[in-house]
Amino acid sequence: MFTGKRETLGAANLNRVSDRTFSPNLLMTNSVNAYRAPSFAYWGSKTKQAPAICASAPPTGDIFAEVFAGRGNVFWQASSVLDYAHWWLNDTRTGDFFSAIKRVGHKVVVPERDGSSSHHLFYKEQCRRLSGKNYSDEARVLEPYLTRNGGGYLAVGARTSGGGPGAEGYTRSLRQAHQIMHATNPVITNWDYEQVLECLGPNDFAMVDPPYIGASVGSYGAADLDHKRLIIWLKYAKFRWILCEYPHLVCRRTFGQPFWSKRVHRPCHPDRPRYF
Repeated sequence: MFTGKRETLGAANLNRVSDRTFSPNLLMTNSVNAYRAPSFAYWGSKTKQAPAICASAPPTGDIFAEVFAGRGNVFWQASSVLDYAHWWLNDTRTGDFFSAIKRVGHKVVVPERDGSSSHHLFYKEQCRRLSGKNYSDEARVLEPYLTRNGGGYLAVGARTSGGGPGAEGYTRSLRQAHQIMHATNPVITNWDYEQVLECLGPNDFAMVDPPYIGASVGSYGAADLDHKRLIIWLKYAKFRWILCEYPHLVCRRTFGQPFWSKRVHRPCHPDRPRYF
């Protein structure tokens, strides 16, 4: 991860985030800090890295903007441990996912696999059932549960095996996410990232987690992002930011060495056959 501002709380703040305990059965309260963070599958999801990101982000500010929000896995945790006046979720692909959670996340029934059916058959049948509903709210909120790596009905197709969230765990994530959406009331957009960055100022923070340079990610197209233009934006930014990216030479030359890094293996093969 790269950043344009080095004024972070570092290890002390990371301990504060990691040591916080959350109750999975917590009901709505008047404090956002009371929520246990949900998570949703997506390409390059930062669920495991979110505590380190939150530890390195400015702890307070006016706007916290997830510029490439994905499924919001940094936001779900950040809303519980950081203190911002306003929250902003932006993604050209998944903006409607957040709106759907806000509308129906408290009541959607997550289908549970019958013991007599295979994982492959179950997920394939459910994807066929929902993908033909013109992306209803139910289809949108169940997409991470039913599709491979949460990549979408049309982009990657159905999950083919177990290993992902069960119906009970996914239901809990939906209910918690619905509570967070109503407690924080974030702005939800599907704008080009430059429109978001243009709105940010010195007291704002941008979490920037774009498709990585040279990576093939099924949920995004090759022409979705000009990485050189994004780097120029961040180099001259008036706001605070963190960029998640490979330690690419162009990033190191522009920003210096990453302030935090972790080796992960994320195979992305969008040309594999779909499964429904």
